Amino acid sequence: MTATSLMEKNGKKFYYKYCKDPKHYDDYFLYFQMEYDSMERLKQLMDDTGKSSLYTQLFPLYYTYSCTTSKQPFICMEYITGCSLEEKLSAQYINKNEPFPILNTQQILHLYEQLSTALYWL
Repeated sequence: MTATSLMEKNGKKFYYKYCKDPKHYDDYFLYFQMEYDSMERLKQLMDDTGKSSLYTQLFPLYYTYSCTTSKQPFICMEYITGCSLEEKLSAQYINKNEPFPILNTQQILHLYEQLSTALYWL
């Protein structure tokens, strides 16, 4: 249900994730908002504890989330050369004879929400 694109502006690369299915625009706007808010809270926590350089080594910077004029939700973050989480997980999957157990976007966002809640209590 999501797609990605890479854009470059003034020598800087931006990674966009967006929802392809109009039936799920409202849901994905909320998912992208939760992802953005969770990563911003994590960044702030790491800044407050003097670990801001560690954050930039581990995670992309999140710039914004919004909707296009046609109401398609998207999230924009820093592009980091390498592979996506999906590619990384698939490369680590050893038993190629069984169905591939990949996390979908909703599952990943649910994990972000759980981590955000845990960080709130720290």
